[in-house]
Amino acid sequence: MKKFVTMLLAAAAVFAGCNGGDNADLQSQIDDLDARLTSVENAVSQLKNDFNSLQILVQGLQDKVYISNITDTPQGWDLLMTNGRTLSIINGEGGSGDALGTRKDPDDGKYYWTLNGNYLLVEGNKVPVYSETYVNPEFKIEDNKLYVKFAGETDFTLIGEVGSSVAPAVTNVEEVGGNVVITLAAGETIVVPKIAQLALSVSGPSTMEAGATETFAYSVTGSDASTQVVALAQGNWKAVVNASSASAGSIDVTAPAVWEDGRIVVLASNASLVVMKVIEVSEGTPAPSISITDNVLNVPAAGGTFNIPVVANFQPEFSGNPAWITVAEVKAVYNFSFTVAANDGAQRSATVTFRNADGSATAAVEVSQEAKSTVAAQWYKVSQWEIQSATRKTYYNNAWKENSPNYGTMPSDTAGVITFDHSGSLSAGTTSNNANKLDVPTSSSAFKVHDPRAYGTWEGDSWTLESLYGAEAGQKAKVYFEIAGSQTSMGFWKMEYLDGTEWKLAATAKTVSFNGADVVYTHRLYDRYDEVHSVNGAEEPGFIPFASDEVTFSAATAKITFRMTAVTTIQTDGVTISKSVADGGDGAGGWIQLVASKTATDHFPQIWLYK
Repeated sequence: MKKFVTMLLAAAAVFAGCNGGDNADLQSQIDDLDARLTSVENAVSQLKNDFNSLQILVQGLQDKVYISNITDTPQGWDLLMTNGRTLSIINGEGGSGDALGTRKDPDDGKYYWTLNGNYLLVEGNKVPVYSETYVNPEFKIEDNKLYVKFAGETDFTLIGEVGSSVAPAVTNVEEVGGNVVITLAAGETIVVPKIAQLALSVSGPSTMEAGATETFAYSVTGSDASTQVVALAQGNWKAVVNASSASAGSIDVTAPAVWEDGRIVVLASNASLVVMKVIEVSEGTPAPSISITDNVLNVPAAGGTFNIPVVANFQPEFSGNPAWITVAEVKAVYNFSFTVAANDGAQRSATVTFRNADGSATAAVEVSQEAKSTVAAQWYKVSQWEIQSATRKTYYNNAWKENSPNYGTMPSDTAGVITFDHSGSLSAGTTSNNANKLDVPTSSSAFKVHDPRAYGTWEGDSWTLESLYGAEAGQKAKVYFEIAGSQTSMGFWKMEYLDGTEWKLAATAKTVSFNGADVVYTHRLYDRYDEVHSVNGAEEPGFIPFASDEVTFSAATAKITFRMTAVTTIQTDGVTISKSVADGGDGAGGWIQLVASKTATDHFPQIWLYK
């Protein structure tokens, strides 16, 4: 427009020159008109800028977009908004001319445009600052009249009269008590909260393994006492926020046991702002790891087989085992057996190393084997219980009676403990015939005086002999004791020994059939009056020797223990118990007595160890 008017003025000057007019006076008129046009253009531009700036501020109040920082500039101020946008404001203090403004209507609480402090009217209506209708204005000034046309409109509308200049709308910006107060030329103010700009950053690994937990660090810029951080996990993922302060902390992220794609949304918020970051990881290949808890293996000279659990996330290889150590995998979960040959020479050692294919993860087992003993192995009697003698029975007699009627022990400071346990179904006998009674007979009418006796024996009852001494893997042991029983005692028994923590048969298993049923046992007890049996070469009725085979321990055992358990209700006379005394029968579960057939110590209960 200015260029067009200037061209018209230049043409007029030429025309005037042709008529001999005053060129200097005409030029002055042209300059004056040009200045007036420039002033009008500046005024229109200022109105446009002020309209946009004030609209952003007022709309920000509605949308909770506030000011986070104020920077002074040569022209005025730069306002950094919490949404990251920078708003440049021109300082109109000391300016002259008409000024655009805004004022909150006390009736409806909305902001409306003003011009020189008066509401700006379009067709008699106040124009709201925050409106979807009145946007992108186009201003023009003609003959000191201000016209406006908004987006979508075709015609300009007269909204008021203005002078030849327009002053910037804002005269001052200052921070007052946590707010930014923006003062307009007409004295109106816009108060915007000043809130630090909120920013969130999260760092951590880009890959994870299924089922693994990884820690991600986070930090919050612009935090205050109201700042909170939450993590929202998708699907079967889990996320736990550990805040160390309002501005920093960590997030423990756990992937599903079976991998599935997912993400963690992390939100940081304060009183008015919310920012978000997303944690996304892909499934990664785990770093190789391997460990061995039992990494020192001490082996006796006799050798043996030992299990070594290996914890690894790959199929381990191994090396370093000499010819006298055989290593083999025995389970799919990397459980390896070490079979160490007997040592006929000096003490020896080796290091067996487990590793992955490239050797980046390793774990080792130190194997040390004792030298062959120069002392010849032989049998040692490690426990002996001296029953029978009236002068020697006191060490077990009190404990035996105190534990009546169902459980009895015979402890010895030098031998160990003998126990009788009524764990089986209790006898159907009555108190009158001494059912379930433990005693030490003293009457001369008893079968054996001073020997421990149990009444009411039944299937599942047991004698246990436990030594004070233990055994190492590869060592051998055996037990010997003598038993006498009544006609109605249990006739079939199973002898076992404790190998590490496992009970195993201590003698050859046998099978006998009664009434169509098979009974598996290792030893049989006969009625004391039924037959005469040979005991250590002597003919004595009723004394049945119970001796184990020589047993070999495959695992270290804390205490050498043998157990003899009744396996059926078939009596010593071969009759299956069916009726109790109360039912008119002949009584059930007769007595059984731990005896010594002769006074010689060879016949006392005893445990032997070969070493």
